[in-house]
Amino acid sequence: MTQVATMLTATRRPREAVALFTRSLAIQEVSLGPDHPRIVGALDNLGFALIDTGDTKRAIAQFERALAIVEAKLGKDHPRVMYPLLGLGQAYVDSDPARAVGFLRRALVVQEKAGAAPADIAEARRLLARAQAKLGRKSTR
Repeated sequence: MTQVATMLTATRRPREAVALFTRSLAIQEVSLGPDHPRIVGALDNLGFALIDTGDTKRAIAQFERALAIVEAKLGKDHPRVMYPLLGLGQAYVDSDPARAVGFLRRALVVQEKAGAAPADIAEARRLLARAQAKLGRKSTR
């Protein structure tokens, strides 16, 4: 189900993806519990799909929940925090760029410590630069 939803997102059909990601999350919550670390990926996937539909308010709620679970269960510095942080940064980049900067800077620190893929680091830097441009800043660090 998640693979089909991911494909729908990639083919620019985010509303259909949201429905499948929501269903997948519900199944995982029933089988694992509502605060199990393994549901964080489902929350992140749903959040990114919601951003693609323009529903940033619901996306933020998914990412905040994912971040809270990771921090509570795995620790604030666990590499898994990078995805909800990136999601929050992306969700806030247009509406609250100052807030986005904080999330994105933290995500970059985690990414660099964890040895994240260069493409992922580049995406975080791109979002950070976009947020800082909205604030009239030039540096991406």
